[in-house]
Amino acid sequence: MRQAKTKHHLWLLSRRNHAEVTQGLSGLVYSLHIESSIERISSKLSRLPCDLLLINLPLKEVTKEMFVEFRECLGHKKIPIIVISSPEDFSLFVHVVNRYADDYIVSPVRAVELSARIEKILKTKKISARSLHSLTHLPNRLWTRDMIEDIIRRNILFATAWIDINGLETYNELFGYLQGDDVLRGLARIIKNTFAKCDRTKSSFCGHLGSDNFVVIDDVNRMDMICQNILREFEIFKTSLYSQKDLEHQYVISKDRKGELTLGPLMSLSIAIVTNEKRQIYHFGQINMIARQMHKFLLTRSGSHMIKDRRMDFLGSSMNSRRHHSIPIS
Repeated sequence: MRQAKTKHHLWLLSRRNHAEVTQGLSGLVYSLHIESSIERISSKLSRLPCDLLLINLPLKEVTKEMFVEFRECLGHKKIPIIVISSPEDFSLFVHVVNRYADDYIVSPVRAVELSARIEKILKTKKISARSLHSLTHLPNRLWTRDMIEDIIRRNILFATAWIDINGLETYNELFGYLQGDDVLRGLARIIKNTFAKCDRTKSSFCGHLGSDNFVVIDDVNRMDMICQNILREFEIFKTSLYSQKDLEHQYVISKDRKGELTLGPLMSLSIAIVTNEKRQIYHFGQINMIARQMHKFLLTRSGSHMIKDRRMDFLGSSMNSRRHHSIPIS
C-alpha cells in the first residue's frame, strides 16, 4: 500500500507577486499561509504550525533585524528559512542571508529547483523532528533544556512552570495506558490552547519532559494567569475522564499490589513556578531541582495547586514562605 504524503505547513512572507513561488510548490502536499510582515507571521504561529518559512522580498528588505526578531521567539528557533530574491545588488546582502537563512534562491524561480530545495530541507527537518515528544508532539526534554539554557544566557527576566499530573499511574491501572495517553495529549492541548488565547511573547515556549511532566516558559508578569487558566481547563477536562459516581465521591477504587481494595484520589495538577526575579538562575539543573523541591511540598496537599518560588537565595527558606494558589474541586 502506497504511503500518503505528509502535509506540510508553509508560510510565505511576500509583498509582491508570488505566482512563481506557488508554482514551485505544485509537487508538494502543503497548506500555504501568506502574510506581508514578519510580525503577523510570528503572532499566528502560536495557533498554527510552521514547517518552513519562505521570504519573497526585495533583497534590501531582507535585514538582519528581521531574522533576529523571528528567531528570538523560542519556538521559532528550529524553523528553516529560505530566502527568494532578485539578483540586483545580491553581493551586498548575501552575507546576511548566508548567516541567518538555511538556503536562498535567486529569481526568476525555477519550479523544479524550488521544489527540490524545499524537499531537501523538509527531509532534514523530519530528522530534527526527533526533538519532539512522540505522543504530544511538543518539544522534548533535550529541546526544552536547550531553550531554557538559551534564555538563561540572554540574562532577561523569565518564569518557568513545571507541571506534573498527580494520580496518572492509578488512572492507567484502572482504565488502561491508551486512555492515560489521552490524558497526556489532553493536557498538551490545554497548554497549547492557553498560548493561542493570549499574545505570544518572545519567551513563550512549552515542552514535554517525558512521562507526566510538562514545562511552560513565559514572561514573569503573565505566568500566574497562564497557570491559573491551565488549572481551570484541566478541571473541566477531568470531568470527561471519570464516571459521574467517581466525580461525586472525589475518589476511585483500585487494587494495590497485594490485591486489596484501596481508595485513590482523582487526578490533579501540581504546578511549580520558578523565576529569576529574586535569585540568579545559572542552569537547567538548578531550576529542575528547585521545582522538584516544590512538587514534594505540593504532594502533601489534595487537589490541583500552583505555587511560586519567592526565595532570594539558592538554599532559601522554608516552603511556608512561598505564596500558593489553588483551585477548589467542585
